[in-house]
Amino acid sequence: SPVDQLYLKAEELSQDFSLFPRKEPASFIKGLLTESQIDSAVDGLRGMEVDEYIAATVAPTEDSKRDGSKKIIKSLDFQIFNEVEEGPLYCAEILFKNNNQQRILGFITQNREYNSGVWGPAHHSRAADIADNYAKKSIPIVTMMDTPGADSYEEANAGNQAHSISRLIAELCNTDVPTLGIIIGQGYSGGAIPLAASNLLFSLRTGVFNTIHPKGLANLVRRYNLSWQECAKSLGVSSFELYKQGNIDGIIDFDPGESENTQNLINAIFYGVLSIEDSAKDFVSEHPEVLDHYRRNIERYFNPSESRSAINANSSLKLRSAPTEYPNIFGVTFRYLRYLGLRRRIKSTTVTQYGRLVDAEVPEGELADRTHRERRAAFFSWLQDPDRVLYEESLSKAWKNFLDKRKALSGERGRLAQFIFGEPQANFSASLRELCLVCGLHLYNRWKSSAEDNLSALIAYLENPEPKNFFLLGKDIKDVKRLLKALSKANDPWRRKLKQNFSFEGKKLFDFAYVEEKSETALKQLLVPELNLIIEGPSLYLPDLFSEIVVSPSLVELGEDMSRSSLAVNRKMLEETLWSHIQNNEILDEKELSQDADVIEIISDSDVRQTFIETCRNLMILDRAYENMIFDLVSMAKEANESRRIPQTFVEGLLKKSITQALETDTFRELSELEVSESFSQWIQELASYSG
Repeated sequence: SPVDQLYLKAEELSQDFSLFPRKEPASFIKGLLTESQIDSAVDGLRGMEVDEYIAATVAPTEDSKRDGSKKIIKSLDFQIFNEVEEGPLYCAEILFKNNNQQRILGFITQNREYNSGVWGPAHHSRAADIADNYAKKSIPIVTMMDTPGADSYEEANAGNQAHSISRLIAELCNTDVPTLGIIIGQGYSGGAIPLAASNLLFSLRTGVFNTIHPKGLANLVRRYNLSWQECAKSLGVSSFELYKQGNIDGIIDFDPGESENTQNLINAIFYGVLSIEDSAKDFVSEHPEVLDHYRRNIERYFNPSESRSAINANSSLKLRSAPTEYPNIFGVTFRYLRYLGLRRRIKSTTVTQYGRLVDAEVPEGELADRTHRERRAAFFSWLQDPDRVLYEESLSKAWKNFLDKRKALSGERGRLAQFIFGEPQANFSASLRELCLVCGLHLYNRWKSSAEDNLSALIAYLENPEPKNFFLLGKDIKDVKRLLKALSKANDPWRRKLKQNFSFEGKKLFDFAYVEEKSETALKQLLVPELNLIIEGPSLYLPDLFSEIVVSPSLVELGEDMSRSSLAVNRKMLEETLWSHIQNNEILDEKELSQDADVIEIISDSDVRQTFIETCRNLMILDRAYENMIFDLVSMAKEANESRRIPQTFVEGLLKKSITQALETDTFRELSELEVSESFSQWIQELASYSG
């Protein structure tokens, strides 16, 4: 037949292809986890909450102290030669000795110790050349993946990053020696895919792999309100889930730093390569069509057609030209078996099951709730330790000027003094506007991408005096370590419910060892935001859970009074139930502020508060205008290119859109479009004239 029978059978063979037919990999290859161990781990992962899942799977691979590929290879304690080290690319030939056998293996790895293991075009091209060199010397190739993805910056793309990745994929698929891939940490996106093009693909226990980083996926499915943590758990990025999905062939019972399990890694590599070679021998003996395929290859090698010669001349792949380098029958078989294995991993779907056409139920995401909680916790953390103006030159200067001008209001000033120094009230108003502008810009630059949320929270904090009277400060907790230890031991229904309201990170505070290694200041920084989120949450007055705690008559009266806010009730509940470790709430009168005041004290000042709130609103509109400008950058660039200026109509439309969006938020709910526009117009002129 003119058609190659080997490729006619490829699709059929790939469906049932396995290097380990009818047996689990661990029975062939030493050092791998058994099916029962993997099943047990998967069951455990399924029962975890999202944050617990991330802590068990993703977090270990992002640990900055985790060993990289070079350290792992050095720990094998074998002879290393022909090392190549170019930043995050580390390659070496290693003389493996195991079970009275020895052989040389070539390693191509991503080393996280440099740029987190991120490769650029030069690294991919160099890896392709090294893979070809190993193949020419008939050295089996072991790849190690540990990267958050390939370099995506402008310089990399200008250097033809996509082409260099594609070339490496083709080179590793086309090579005629056994290839074994190992996920040793992060295995995400285009950075990891080339090194996964192997005959066998293993992972360490805490390796993770996916064709797109969960954070990138979360950006694509934002309309589903899914956080990246939910995306990771939904996909199943852990080694155990990857194995059950059929995406990897085995899990090595080893993690970086486990010297006691190093032999498992050695065994998995050594016997993994042997199993590939044994499978190739069996395949050649059981499938005579591979001999026909090899004969065709030899004939084409002796008598290439014109079109084939032209393709070979222009190919970027390293093609064998000398008879000594030309692959034998087993080299062709390694390549074919690699194709079958990769084809088996590729899953297809129908249009009715894909994307927006799918009829499946969309999962309920928690991105909005998670984001709100994280940003709210960050705001509460800032409230514990606001910036002191003494250490910020511009703030200190503006604050001192304000204090001087306010003091001058009470003094008599003659006409000559007014002529020289100005009218006191006008000077005071100018210093007030300058102080608010400087404070606002300082916080805007400090908070950056979270500025809009934090400014909105700050406005609510300043506008409504009641909540801030009930929120906790670090000084309100008397003995934080004793409190956490007591709360950790508590097992009554009400306190168990209280502990359930803590976030995943907050629940770490109930670990004795964790508490002991932290300072009191650090513990308060973690505990106070958690308690404040609970204080502003649903009411803690739950009589059904009071069986083992004593509540005072005054608290019962407060809890039963439906007219009282949950803030007052929750603060009182914490004061009475946390063993006197929470200071009783006291509403203090405003104190006279000094030059050493902090930002919260300054903006809470009765003379400053309202003007600063207006400044915050104007900063929020400016932030929205910037976001809208970036979103419509193409149109703006087109206008600028055609007219060499930004048309007034474009700017007016940008501001109108931003103001309209702002008016839809709670922060602007009581203001009209005219009021907001006039306030912003006046403020932007002050900003333009501000010299710093």
